[in-house]
Amino acid sequence: MRKINRKFDDKSVKPITDDVGPDAPAVPGDNGK
Repeated sequence: MRKINRKFDDKSVKPITDDVGPDAPAVPGDNGK
């Protein structure tokens, strides 16, 4: 479960924050600010 959690967090958070950074309405931490 540790290996899956790391891969999921890295692949789910990297592309989402890098691909949908300025266009991510679901990210109030970077876009909602």
